[in-house]
Amino acid sequence: MWRTVVCPRPGLSISDAHAGLVSAIRESFPDASWQRCKLHFMRNILVYVPQKEKKS
Repeated sequence: MWRTVVCPRPGLSISDAHAGLVSAIRESFPDASWQRCKLHFMRNILVYVPQKEKKS
């Protein structure tokens, strides 16, 4: 016996800022908000911080 499961559309999508992924999310879920993942955001920022300025 098969059952159909209906999932509600997401209200918020969280991902890294990959242009293709963001575009696909906006196309697939036009009413959803998009937010950049804080972990990926921090990793991208830390690339520009000198090593001696980073805390261990």
